[in-house]
Amino acid sequence: MKTFMYLWGFFLLFLMAANPTVNSLPYSGESPNILDCDAFYKTAMDEMVADQNSFMEKYLKGNEGDYDRHYDFKNSVLKISNKKNGFVILEIDFIHVGYFDAEKSIWHWGWEDTDIDPKHAESYQKVKQYGIENGCDKLTVKQWLGKELNAWEMSGAVNHILNGKGAARHYTPSEYNYVVFMDIKPMVD
Repeated sequence: MKTFMYLWGFFLLFLMAANPTVNSLPYSGESPNILDCDAFYKTAMDEMVADQNSFMEKYLKGNEGDYDRHYDFKNSVLKISNKKNGFVILEIDFIHVGYFDAEKSIWHWGWEDTDIDPKHAESYQKVKQYGIENGCDKLTVKQWLGKELNAWEMSGAVNHILNGKGAARHYTPSEYNYVVFMDIKPMVD
């Protein structure tokens, strides 16, 4: 056993000598590109909530109950209309972040869908790349066990990474779909 340990030690010394950059990198216990993903998710979600509050104040005057929302997931458009007169007041281009299966507690990324709108492929790739570069696995794995709070965190992360303008959730009893607003177009003054 001692002989094996000595040989292993010499092998490692040989590798370090052959590759001087290994010796010159400071070791902090983790990769320099890794960030605290849980802290990032919380901060991004706080940022998203601020964006959402700004959206509500600017466009819906803080009274969401006066409006109907009509989601068109095929075309990635949300239309918000006034309940009193039926006029569409906002048309919002969104990216479908993903959905949370409430019965199974599983998060599914929007890029898992085989019918991805090509205009969003690059955006999804940006999110995945951010996850890869920063060691945030939840941004790179197409589905995983979680809680609804995690779905909001993913929406916050996408909102931050893609410079979104807020987020929303559309739900049925078993499936909660999350979207991030990319472009908001007022239809009526």
